[in-house]
Amino acid sequence: MNMPLILRETHMLELCPRAPLNFDATMHKPAHFPSSDNAWEPGARWQTMFWDGQALGLKLEGRGKTDQPKLGLSIWSKEKLSPAFVESLTDEIEYRLCLQTDLSGFNRAFEKDALLGPMIEKWRGMRPVTYSSLYEYLIIAIVLQNATVRRSVNMMQALYEKYGTLLAFDGRELFCFWAPEIIDRATEQELRGLKVGYRAKSIKRITEAFVKKQIDENALRTKTIDEQ
Repeated sequence: MNMPLILRETHMLELCPRAPLNFDATMHKPAHFPSSDNAWEPGARWQTMFWDGQALGLKLEGRGKTDQPKLGLSIWSKEKLSPAFVESLTDEIEYRLCLQTDLSGFNRAFEKDALLGPMIEKWRGMRPVTYSSLYEYLIIAIVLQNATVRRSVNMMQALYEKYGTLLAFDGRELFCFWAPEIIDRATEQELRGLKVGYRAKSIKRITEAFVKKQIDENALRTKTIDEQ
């Protein structure tokens, strides 16, 4: 059984997203791959995040209204966080959640469309998001290959329990992703022991590319789609 790492240090702040923001439609995507690194209830999302060498617990809370949004961010950590760390983390969260993305052009272009117009009205302020780093996203994509959702969930859970960190914060226990170096040290046979099958080879190959800096997520963000 995994014993949780209890996070005691807290840091709270408020973010100001660009309006409009539909908090629950942005933070909860029922069709997304379910995993034990997050929890949601109306008005709040708990999410773990591995950032700059630290396993963190986050709580995001919707405040304000769709046209005057505020977002409460609570951060739990093992150690006290420096102002520079909090700033870089906040910038990353805003990037992943597209909090400053201007939706007005899309809304104007399609709000009168017979098919899309009603959806835009219903889900006004919903944003595309990712809760994962590029490395984490690729691992999840590999686990989803040629498998039922149940099998994928079981494989992901096995990886979390073997290589991740169980975090306890704000009355929740959620798993946090691992640093790529951890799986880089594991053997392919060890991964196969977790019943991921042929995916073990792909997991090792992708992990090695990140450890050796052959893939640089931040550098890719500066390139055009064609260059990527």
